[in-house]
Amino acid sequence: GQDMFSDAPNHALRTDIATISARPRGAYGLAQHLDINAFTTFRDSTLDFSELDITSGSARLLAKGKFALDTFVIDMKGRVRAGQIKPIASAFGAPARGRGQASFSIRGYAKSPRFEAGFQLSDLVYDNLPPAALSGKVAFAGGRLDLDQVRLKSDFGSVAAKGRINIAAPNQP
Repeated sequence: GQDMFSDAPNHALRTDIATISARPRGAYGLAQHLDINAFTTFRDSTLDFSELDITSGSARLLAKGKFALDTFVIDMKGRVRAGQIKPIASAFGAPARGRGQASFSIRGYAKSPRFEAGFQLSDLVYDNLPPAALSGKVAFAGGRLDLDQVRLKSDFGSVAAKGRINIAAPNQP
């Protein structure tokens, strides 16, 4: 269209990919079917995801954002919903089940971005523990995990956490 004759043309691509795995469950708890729908534009060394929709079984990721190829800066936000977290948890060796959803953002240089998320897990069962709900906000940057209003609630009571864990330096608060 309008940028056809400019020095920095706008390139757009729409993809709609559906895949089928020969195995019953793929890596990270993905189902046999994986649908990817995306609309991206590329202009002035920036890849713009105005739509990214990935669906697998009862899990869905919706995101949008930008990635600057010249500076390696990412700015993305989105939502994740898992109708059943058991396949995802099992892929990491965790005996958990339940439902979950989260909103997230990733910003900063690609080598060390800041990740923030607000999440809610319901009907959460870990191993043989009673069902619970887990919710809160977390942020991760520079080897530090910040917890804000993280709350675990069950019929037996509740516990809340707020603070910082320095993952990059073990044995330090």
